[in-house]
Amino acid sequence: MVRECEKANVRVYVDVVLNHMTSDIGEGHGYNGSAFNSDNLVYEAVPYRASDFHSSADCGTASGKIEDYSNVVQVRNCKFRGRADLNHLREHVRQKIVEYLRRLVSLGVAGFKIDGAQYIWPQDLAAIYGQIKPAPEVENGLDAVVDDTLCIYHELSALNVTSGDDYRALGAVTDSKFFKKTANVLRKTKGSELRDLKQDVLHWSSRDVLYVDNHETQRGVDVSDPKQDVVSYQDRRNHVLANILMLAMPQGIPRVMSSYALNVDVQPYVPPKKLGPPSDHAFNTRPVLMKEDYTCYNGWICEHRWLPIRNMVKFRNVVASAPVTNWWDDSEDAVAFARLRKGFVLINNGRSTVTGLFNTTLPQGYYCDILSGSSVDRRSCTGNVVRVREDGFAELAVEGVGDVPAVAIQADERVFPDFF
Repeated sequence: MVRECEKANVRVYVDVVLNHMTSDIGEGHGYNGSAFNSDNLVYEAVPYRASDFHSSADCGTASGKIEDYSNVVQVRNCKFRGRADLNHLREHVRQKIVEYLRRLVSLGVAGFKIDGAQYIWPQDLAAIYGQIKPAPEVENGLDAVVDDTLCIYHELSALNVTSGDDYRALGAVTDSKFFKKTANVLRKTKGSELRDLKQDVLHWSSRDVLYVDNHETQRGVDVSDPKQDVVSYQDRRNHVLANILMLAMPQGIPRVMSSYALNVDVQPYVPPKKLGPPSDHAFNTRPVLMKEDYTCYNGWICEHRWLPIRNMVKFRNVVASAPVTNWWDDSEDAVAFARLRKGFVLINNGRSTVTGLFNTTLPQGYYCDILSGSSVDRRSCTGNVVRVREDGFAELAVEGVGDVPAVAIQADERVFPDFF
């Protein structure tokens, strides 16, 4: 699968759990049928012994669990929610993890997401990474790399004990503040306004992985709660706008979600937070089926195929490192900015229509609004067309209603209609 994806210019990053085993649930069996006993730390299918885990003495709490999330020793040496915590100082543990990661690299993966990285000492991760050699034919273009070819990014879901810099020294880190801030801005909760994001952008680095939602935050969403600090596919308008914002800015490494429907009616025998991909009652995964517009059905959401999102991915690549210029906002619900001579974006999160002349910094011509359509043979556009004057300004009117109250144009989506 990895090699086939590579042929299609799709790189695979594996979500690896290196910190812990099961929680304290006693005896049981894994999905492949192997037995385990969390009481005496026996896992028959895994090469770890009881001595390979942190003890209560290492942890410092009577329960052996994390009791104070501001205590760095507890966070990294104790059981997170009762899960048996591996001791990465032990050479045996390091070696088995190195063997596992090397095996994945040999298959051609481009890198890893380290699950719950804040629960592992950074120096232990550094020692492990130093023993991984990526396959020479695997390449990727992300800034945050362990070496020239292998990308590793660290999930930091809680920053009580770290600013993230000790993990940025090793690779990239996930930014858990971005999706919350963006959700609050778009839903107008907690006093947040769209213009506030201008200052937040300054704090993102080239080693911050930004995201709108993920498989875990989706499962905690209550669509009836307007104050929920996450937007998922269930809130399509705000989900699209959040992705536009993320992909329009130059900072950070954007990660676009592609998911399936969390449909309890389809899988009534599974708890909501444990819903798997669309399947029949024999747990056979249903195929991903596509419509003529490339969007999916049969239980699959495929946000990455939604026209505004897939076109904004291209926008991100086209504008590259072009600086943000000509920032405009209405002091509340609308913002606009150019990516110097490469692109322009206007977003209206208000109720009224935003109108005016905006400096796009683009050459004179007609441009396809990539949020409503795409150019066809550089002659026409399946969506709206924006006229840019000789001075680089464009007269725009963007209503606050509708599924995508925004406009985006880019240098390579210039069209040449017969009337130009």
